[in-house]
Amino acid sequence: MLSCLDFIEHRSDEIPVPCCIQVNATVAQQPCCLMHVLRGDVAKLLGPEYDNRRAMVDVTTKCLGDASILVNIRRDCSGKPLPPLTPEFTFTTSVPPPPSSSGATRLLGSSYTALLLLTVVAFVILRSN
Repeated sequence: MLSCLDFIEHRSDEIPVPCCIQVNATVAQQPCCLMHVLRGDVAKLLGPEYDNRRAMVDVTTKCLGDASILVNIRRDCSGKPLPPLTPEFTFTTSVPPPPSSSGATRLLGSSYTALLLLTVVAFVILRSN
């Protein structure tokens, strides 16, 4: 849902159309992934510029039109194992995992993160065309 970040991080006043396309696709195909937004995991990963209120209230209102969708997702997905946001940030415990001592392992994790980001961007571009 990278297409939403400019709005969520106050670099834009408008929610872009690709953002709503991706949010709706996520709700339809992988709704439990939004638990990372609801639990604040995305905010931890992206840092202080990430405005969780804009992500949860403004984007939900514009893209989904009904906040009860998030209530249903919270009810249906709470307690279920969630996929990690990235290999480095699994958020399965309250204590972050220790950094890897192997440069190769860190490089491999970075490669997975880059691949994930490229896949999301490609999906958004293809969906918007």
